[in-house]
Amino acid sequence: SRNVIDSYFFKESVVNAENLTNSELCLVSMLLASKYLIDEGEDEEIYNNEWAKAANMSTEKINKLEKLVLGKMDWELYVS
Repeated sequence: SRNVIDSYFFKESVVNAENLTNSELCLVSMLLASKYLIDEGEDEEIYNNEWAKAANMSTEKINKLEKLVLGKMDWELYVS
């Protein structure tokens, strides 16, 4: 699945350019999917600081990863 994600979303390899690990890519993918699927203000909404705590990372790192991947996706989360 890693190759599918790399080839589908990234024109250039974000993994090599940014040293993004498999775990980080999986984490940010789940974070983005969660934000896309769950409306703001819902009980199920998970904030970046909660993702960071669960992943044993800083919130700043989670924010950086989110912005990096969104930038590589041209901020287009919808896939048809």
